[in-house]
Amino acid sequence: MDLSLTSTGNKLEESFAQGIRLYETLYHYPKPIIARINGPCLGGGVGLVFTTDLRVAHQDAYFALTEVKRGLVPAIISQYIVPQLGSQKAKEYMLTGQRVKMESIGIGVVASENELNSKVNDYVNMLLESAPGAMSDIKRLVHAIETGNEVERTKRIQEHVKRAYLSMMQSEEAAYGIMSFMNKKKPNWSAFHSKL
Repeated sequence: MDLSLTSTGNKLEESFAQGIRLYETLYHYPKPIIARINGPCLGGGVGLVFTTDLRVAHQDAYFALTEVKRGLVPAIISQYIVPQLGSQKAKEYMLTGQRVKMESIGIGVVASENELNSKVNDYVNMLLESAPGAMSDIKRLVHAIETGNEVERTKRIQEHVKRAYLSMMQSEEAAYGIMSFMNKKKPNWSAFHSKL
């Protein structure tokens, strides 16, 4: 057995576990989380937004799931994005890496630069008028309804997410895409099309 491969596998498993912990902690946090989006939201940042409860975005803000342009898969964050966008839009955005204006997908309030802080403060003030225990119960209730309280479904989804993540992190495409990005070159994927 090659110990370097085992070591690499263990590092990838730990990287995956850390990513899941981060997003799950935010997604299941008992208190309301407000996302204040004042600019472009890319990659994992998109996932962070989709773990929040309330969102206020600058009118010029956009998101882009550009992982595919680097030979990567938005694996961990997909479990938060797909249910909220729907499978068709999620595939469109994930397959193309296109820029999407926040206002066009209706995932929160859009505000001008002058209004951004006041809109966030409006939410903060409304939340301060709400009972903290009831808000926590509401979040748990919505999560239970959203998942159908299907523990097996959640395990199955996370197993698929894990396989996609581990496969991506060991792929030639990812290595090539990341290297192209680091060298500020547009990747030429033609050599990879024949490998499918």
